[in-house]
Amino acid sequence: MSVYLNGTLLYRGDNTYVSRDYRYLGTIGQFDEVPLSLQPGVNELVFVVSEGFGGWGITATFLDTNGMSFEEGTVK
Repeated sequence: MSVYLNGTLLYRGDNTYVSRDYRYLGTIGQFDEVPLSLQPGVNELVFVVSEGFGGWGITATFLDTNGMSFEEGTVK
């Protein structure tokens, strides 16, 4: 998965099945943190997820949403 904010790559990670060792199942969880430097106005946050084996998914939590609104995938 890769995370882009306003066209800039912020994070890239690999959590696929057996990507760490033969016992690793590729469990989805909130194990990483990506700080966002949002600008005033509209910001484009894009999650690019690819599937290698066994499905795909993403989970995210915003710790502080004061002053933010979410519209059809766009964070403002």
